[in-house]
Amino acid sequence: MPLAKDLIPVTEKASNVCAYCRVRKQSCDRTLPQCSRCARIGNKCDYTFDRKPWVSPRNISEPIVVHYAPCLHADLSPQGVSVLVRAFTECTISSCDSYAQPIFTDLVREILGLADVDLRGALEEFNLCFQTWLPIMPQEALCGFGDDISQHDSCNGGVKRPILWLCLWLLTKNTCSNRNHIVGSGLYRAIKQITVIFPSLSDFTEDLLRINLLIAVFELGHGLHVPAYQTMTCCVTLMGRLIFHGPRNADCLRVEKIQSFGTGVLTLDCLLAISTTTELMPLTVASDGILSKVVTPSKTGNISTTTSLVSGHVMEYVFARSQNLEPDETYGEVDEVISGCIKMLIDEPQPHSRSHCDATGMAICSSIVLHASQTRYLNALLYSVHNNEPLMSTYITSRLTLAHSRRMAWDMVKAAIHKVRSEDDILSLSFAGLCCVLRAGLVVLDTAELVEK
Repeated sequence: MPLAKDLIPVTEKASNVCAYCRVRKQSCDRTLPQCSRCARIGNKCDYTFDRKPWVSPRNISEPIVVHYAPCLHADLSPQGVSVLVRAFTECTISSCDSYAQPIFTDLVREILGLADVDLRGALEEFNLCFQTWLPIMPQEALCGFGDDISQHDSCNGGVKRPILWLCLWLLTKNTCSNRNHIVGSGLYRAIKQITVIFPSLSDFTEDLLRINLLIAVFELGHGLHVPAYQTMTCCVTLMGRLIFHGPRNADCLRVEKIQSFGTGVLTLDCLLAISTTTELMPLTVASDGILSKVVTPSKTGNISTTTSLVSGHVMEYVFARSQNLEPDETYGEVDEVISGCIKMLIDEPQPHSRSHCDATGMAICSSIVLHASQTRYLNALLYSVHNNEPLMSTYITSRLTLAHSRRMAWDMVKAAIHKVRSEDDILSLSFAGLCCVLRAGLVVLDTAELVEK
């Protein structure tokens, strides 16, 4: 026993520093089974020997962010795209706890700083222009979670959260008159590549769906309809996975998420169909599909859901006519549904909410698109069939209905014009509502010949 008092206590040490301290370039006491730093924060301490940490291959001659002249449009350079995608790839495969690694987060923070991105402003703009009809952004993000992403690199989302910040930059940055800066955007290409690398496991379905929906909005807003349609198809697939293969715990929270994401998918799908002026594409969500049945207005309480479901019937009819196919529903049935929706929206007592205004714009736009399609269809029939009085009577009635719809749509366009006094006013308008107003205005101009002749 006296001999034991003279012994020097020995602490067993690991042969190398742990992964948590290594990626942060912090000192590690290498204590087993946990170093003091990991033990203090409750982090899993991983002493697995790793290869030499990846170092960003920066090329001093080419920055990762470029500012184009004279528009000063900020974007990722080709070098920036390569560095960002490689950083994300390394972050996902470097260790078993890859989503807690700060490499990708630090790089995103640096990119946003070089591009002078105001995350708080981007979140406020998203909340104002998108969240009402695309309720997919986490509530903590809208409440100021974007102040300093460096504070959240190892929790509450890992590298998934910085991807959202990149999507917000893509979605809310000022557009550019040079279309090549939009179509060939390095940031856009980088995020598209990241979605391919992003794990497609059920645990990450919600994050991947959110990212793809934001990409689809960007593509729709810049006229990239074919890529937007492809992205929406991916969103519908992910939505199905979320419904049937998502986690079964916390059922109330899960149902709420499904309804929120479903509202966004339905609305965005209708917006894409409505805004396409040439080479019409079918809806990615069928009006009688499983998603339309799962996401119901009674569950969401969202007027956008009701209007999107009704507009879906209209767009299916219009697409069938454009392809010389027989629609599943008659023109009278579809017209009755959309007219009833418009009446319900107009009779709603004041003051109208932003969601109500968006829904009204979509309903009126869908109505004029329907009547224009039917009038063109009947006009084409008259050329092939002569001396058909019932058909002529139906055609005249269709023209009168179209004329009434044009007046309603044009009144909506003029009301929107009075709201916009400057470019800054556009930033306060809902993307969905503005999209429907512009499309309705184009239909009014395109159908002048049908009504006047």
